[in-house]
Amino acid sequence: MAQNEVPIKIDKKNLKTPPQTTGAALYLIGEVEASIYDLWLEIPGSGEDQFIPNDGSSIEIKPGSHFYTIKKSLNPGNARYI
Repeated sequence: MAQNEVPIKIDKKNLKTPPQTTGAALYLIGEVEASIYDLWLEIPGSGEDQFIPNDGSSIEIKPGSHFYTIKKSLNPGNARYI
């Protein structure tokens, strides 16, 4: 691990990032296809998970942070039942 990088996980993949980064950088290192998926930071406990925009907004990363992706257009009511 390079100096000043912290370990994180994106979709269960072990990755490293500087402790001060951007949403766009996280989408890039996590190979998140931004046109299809949104990136979220998992907040432990009862807190709401945090949406990570794919832009230049500065984000402070804590070591061991877990991120996950979700499709932008979920439509659970669109399922067909037989």
